Amino acid sequence: MSDPALRVLLIDDDEDYFVIVGDLLTEVQGFRAELTWLDTYEKGVAALGQNHIDVCIVDYRLGAHSGLELLAEAAARKIGTPFILLTGQGDQETAVEAMKSGAVDYLVKGQVNAPLLERSLRHALETSHNRQLVRRMVEILATTNEMVGSCNPKGLLTYLNAAGRRMLGIGLDEDISSLSIKQFHPPAVAQQIVDIALPTADREGSWSGETVLLARDGHEISVLQTVVSQKSLEGQTEYYSTTARDITERKRAEEALRETETKYRVLAEESFLGVYMLSENSIEYMNEAGSRMFGYTASEVAGRLHPLDIIASEDRAQVADKIRRRLSGEIKSVHYEFRGQRRDGSQLLCEAYGRRIEYRGRPAILGTLLDITERKRAEEQLRLQSMALNSAANSIVITDAKGIIRWVNPAFLRLTGYTQEEVVGQNPRVLKSGKQPPEFYAEMWRVISSGAVWVGEIVNRRNDGSFYDEEMVITPVHDNEGQITHFIAIKQDITERKKAEELLRQTNGRLRDTLQELKSAQAQIIQQERLRAVGTMASGIAHDFNNALAAILGFSELLIHCPENLDDRERTLRFLKTMNTTAKDAGDVVNRLREFYRHRDEKDALKPVNLNQVVKESIALTQPRWLIEAQGKGISIEMRTELQDVPMIPGDEPELREALTNLIFNAADAMPQGGTITLRTRKERHELVLEVSDTGTGMTEEVRRHCLEPFFSTKGQHGTGLGLSSVYGTVRRHDGKINIRTELGKGTTFEVHLPLGPARVSVEDTQKEENAPQISPLHVLVVDDDTVVRQIVAEYLKADAHQVEVACSGAEGLDKFKKGSFDLVVLDRAMPGMNGDQVASSIKSLNPNLPIIMLTGFGSMMMAADEKPSGVDLIIGKPVTLDGLREALAKAKAAAATAECPKEVGVS
Repeated sequence: MSDPALRVLLIDDDEDYFVIVGDLLTEVQGFRAELTWLDTYEKGVAALGQNHIDVCIVDYRLGAHSGLELLAEAAARKIGTPFILLTGQGDQETAVEAMKSGAVDYLVKGQVNAPLLERSLRHALETSHNRQLVRRMVEILATTNEMVGSCNPKGLLTYLNAAGRRMLGIGLDEDISSLSIKQFHPPAVAQQIVDIALPTADREGSWSGETVLLARDGHEISVLQTVVSQKSLEGQTEYYSTTARDITERKRAEEALRETETKYRVLAEESFLGVYMLSENSIEYMNEAGSRMFGYTASEVAGRLHPLDIIASEDRAQVADKIRRRLSGEIKSVHYEFRGQRRDGSQLLCEAYGRRIEYRGRPAILGTLLDITERKRAEEQLRLQSMALNSAANSIVITDAKGIIRWVNPAFLRLTGYTQEEVVGQNPRVLKSGKQPPEFYAEMWRVISSGAVWVGEIVNRRNDGSFYDEEMVITPVHDNEGQITHFIAIKQDITERKKAEELLRQTNGRLRDTLQELKSAQAQIIQQERLRAVGTMASGIAHDFNNALAAILGFSELLIHCPENLDDRERTLRFLKTMNTTAKDAGDVVNRLREFYRHRDEKDALKPVNLNQVVKESIALTQPRWLIEAQGKGISIEMRTELQDVPMIPGDEPELREALTNLIFNAADAMPQGGTITLRTRKERHELVLEVSDTGTGMTEEVRRHCLEPFFSTKGQHGTGLGLSSVYGTVRRHDGKINIRTELGKGTTFEVHLPLGPARVSVEDTQKEENAPQISPLHVLVVDDDTVVRQIVAEYLKADAHQVEVACSGAEGLDKFKKGSFDLVVLDRAMPGMNGDQVASSIKSLNPNLPIIMLTGFGSMMMAADEKPSGVDLIIGKPVTLDGLREALAKAKAAAATAECPKEVGVS
């Protein structure tokens, strides 16, 4: 049989908070709770004292009344049910007021989570139990028929219960601190107490005997009196306690006393709260729970530590002032937080409560301590999360499992024009625009109610009736048992983006004319300024890139605006092939620009290069331009080599060719009156040397020192200063070096030293030389959050007769995989939520032999670092080509079949 449920009563006029508390109670660990809700002060008063309530949670504000009034009513009726006060503000004054009114704890609305609620409930139950124990102990002392009292070592009374006061004729409210035990014994008995009873009690711990008490009215009372010496840890008598009763009641009184002492010790020692008593200069007592908070045992604390020894240095002055004021009676009680210091020097946050008492004739503070470090950390985390949600630029909506709005952030209110009161408690259909058919909403609900994430665009209506476009992501929230409890929608206003896209489409027709004008202007600039070297290269790059754009734009418009071209298959194919080739050329142009700016350490792209062949090709490439640019200069180029069978070097042939072309143009610029450019190759030890010499004007020492620096030029506005610096960058990438010999009036020689060594041929290049084998049609799952990439990959696969299913997120992909039967999976690595690595790992755990291909936008950088995740058979870089995907499918199938995954593979 399961344990009975904890019966919780919530008195709050806010129904929403009834829902919130109910949800939090389902998350509380360790016990099962049943929640009852009353929404008015009057109903709460009527329910006071009912036995079916274990804990009562009451709101600070209840219409015209307050939760404190309800606490006062409960106190007046002596209701023992523990109360927890809910407040909208977490200030110290409210907390102290709540505790004064009898609340065992208080919680701040908006900051309550399941762990905090569980701690408060447990604290309420523990406090209720402790109060019952203390109340019983006080009731025992107040209602017993025997005299119970205590005196200090000097014989002055420090305590006398009601029975004792009645027995001796002392008023119930009379101050007894000046009364001596000698006054209440006949002289002979008093002497016996002083000479025998007290010394015996000091020596043996207690003394019992039949004595006579003397009442104020003079009559004597025969009693069996027991005197007990109460000693400190050091063995000194702190006070004497005494009981006086009839002989027949002796055993009963002794048992009651032992029970009382036991309950007191259990109350203090077994409490999870720290219990302490301190004077101005010493911690007189601290239980084990409190001592453990600071890394000590109880015996190491009591009487040995100063109160400030357990306070962090930055809070000591503040705490010392509170202790001083409390001990002096300036304030009645103290409730505050401070930073404590453990034995090992680490800090914790503590909540302390204490009241002034008399101890050994001196003022002391008796109170409790609670470690609130984790609670404060949780409160701070909740505060930051709340600030983040409230300050988010995107609008955020949280609904319950039925779709009812429970919370919206300020961005949502600004976007829609609604107020918090107008939307909370409503269905999101208040935003419905009528622009989407019912099937749209039905599909959305089907996706999210199945536990999947829905992503899409929607047109909604503001409060004023105007429409707006938004991009929305709806994510289900699950509890520990996997049940959906809430939905979170993150919404971004894309109205302006839609307008911009429309404007872009409208201006597309103007791009052609603008491009033509740019081409004409650029041609005139090149004609007028006669750029050289890097200037010529930069103009050529711009020219080539514009030509590529013109070709792509022109042929695409012919296909879009002239549908009759689509009827001619060969013509259409020719257009598409031209666009494909031109796009690749444009990519090469971009790569040339990028190479100058990025720092390249990759060596995997290098392959065997014949340096003599590079020289010959560079001369051939410059000759057509030479006929135009060197007319009338009398410039000639000669090639000389000392090598018949030149050794191969590891290099990037296009990059070396471009660098050599720059050196040739630079040499030509140095010979305004004509001359000879000589290119030589030779071998020195473990390197090849390429010399480019001219018979031109030469350089000064200042120019020679700076000529390889970026943007340094001696050509004024006709030069960019990028030519020789790009040459320097190329040589450094090939682990080479450049020496410059020059003399004014006699010319300049650039010596390029390139090391010999085994060429590093990329796996990508070797794979391009292989023909991808044909494979049978497969059932393929494609998972990528990018719509364009997902569509292109799917179309590639369909072109080879493969059956394709797609998913736009890792979670959706894994869900489809579990429900279907697939031969191969293609997935993106970088996806929000569940990324490609996690999806691959989950799929492999379900089907270890299934081949997986991973797409990455990092390309060869990732593959060079050998970062292939566990479970992935092949990695290919974006953009993906049709041939590359075919190769990848064949290799992934082969790798999965043999359970051998290549360490690094690149497929174009």
